[in-house]
Amino acid sequence: MKQLEAGARIRRSERPTIMDGKVVTFARDFSVEKGVFGDFYRPIGPFEVSASRNAVMTHRADCRTDEDMEDLAEALRLATVEMSRLKGVS
Repeated sequence: MKQLEAGARIRRSERPTIMDGKVVTFARDFSVEKGVFGDFYRPIGPFEVSASRNAVMTHRADCRTDEDMEDLAEALRLATVEMSRLKGVS
């Protein structure tokens, strides 16, 4: 799993999957935990949004400020772009 910068306040993490090929998760930050198959990046912050070639999913959202809402909207935008990229659509 790679952890990369996605935007000013949003980070992304990606991991391979059997069903979808790859899932990309967007959150404010990630904590790194040791797992059986290597490091696991657990999303932390007010929301967790993921994208695969099949869907964009909001797993959790607890937005209490305007900044939280703006970041959630940006994460959803980034996830939608990522879904299109994973599908091979321009």
